[in-house]
Amino acid sequence: MGRTALMDVDEGDDPGLPYETQDGPPSNPLEGVALTVSWDGTAGEATEWPVCEPGGSYSRPHKVYCDRYFTCQNGQPYLGQCLDGYGFVLFKGCKLLHQVTCEKGKRLQAPKGRGVCERLFGIYPDPKNCNRFYKCDNGTAVPDSCPRSLIFDNNKKVCRRPTDEEIFQCERPTEASTLMVPLQPADSMKPVLFKCPIHNILEFGDHSRHPYPGNCHFFIMCLRDGTMKVGSCEPTTAYNPVTSNCDSISKVPNCT
Repeated sequence: MGRTALMDVDEGDDPGLPYETQDGPPSNPLEGVALTVSWDGTAGEATEWPVCEPGGSYSRPHKVYCDRYFTCQNGQPYLGQCLDGYGFVLFKGCKLLHQVTCEKGKRLQAPKGRGVCERLFGIYPDPKNCNRFYKCDNGTAVPDSCPRSLIFDNNKKVCRRPTDEEIFQCERPTEASTLMVPLQPADSMKPVLFKCPIHNILEFGDHSRHPYPGNCHFFIMCLRDGTMKVGSCEPTTAYNPVTSNCDSISKVPNCT
């Protein structure tokens, strides 16, 4: 009997669009889902396929992989593969790995990320600064930071107060900070040295905005607590230093 496998979403597909029928309420969109293609089950490693009950639709976890799952639809089994950085949670679908309990001995697909992104999707620490972390979206690393006096906890993926030992282990920049921003194509990163003004006027209530050196599609936000974040404009728009907002590219000099 032929079977159907789920493969990773191709580049350019919106992972928020596909749906999967599951044991919970029907027609719930999943994070990190995959698209269906036909497969006869003769290639690749051996898979222990479940016996599906006739009629109805429901999902089952894979016995070997935390990021694979089976869907039974009208007696037909389907094999699912979450995107790199996601794992399967019964009733909830594919969720980021830090939200998944992967039992000891179970496996994950080989990582496809590079650089600070260990996998294509996820939240990862800055190896050079305890206060910073990266949000990886399909391999593109977007920098972020914890509020001042807090550090990033890579195990729980939260910002928290450091222990006395961690205070001595973590070095924080005292004057200028090095931020990272994706270039085009988005598989490389460019370091930029930037220092927020000493007398910073918070024209947006809790932050001020400044041009990102060398890239008109991004801007730097200096926050009230002294930390910085990088903001980005929507496609076809760019940061206008005159208005301190994203504007049509045609209105921003020397921006393409």
